[in-house]
Amino acid sequence: MQENLKSCCQKTPQRLSLQPILKLSHPDHTSELARLKKIQGQVDGLVKMISEQRYCVDILVQFRAVAAALAVVEKTILDKHVRSCVQKALESKNKKEIDQKVEELMDLLSQRL
Repeated sequence: MQENLKSCCQKTPQRLSLQPILKLSHPDHTSELARLKKIQGQVDGLVKMISEQRYCVDILVQFRAVAAALAVVEKTILDKHVRSCVQKALESKNKKEIDQKVEELMDLLSQRL
């Protein structure tokens, strides 16, 4: 299933699958890279806070900020996936491709619940 999740979001598959790989354009995630670099800085800040034995509540507040920032990036990438990869599968009217995308979404959602 992990390979299916990647099939529409990478330019070249890392290994062959028995299932046909959809030929879809890859959504651009470069704007998320900038956000992730900021989050990386926040995580570095958490490491420093812990090594300096800062107050627990201060660490937890920073931790929540990192988690919230990651959730925004995750939501943005999911939105792009639905509007690009899933939408193209639906437009193809190919039942197998549609079922594959629905299964991927259900797997992603079940991991979050």
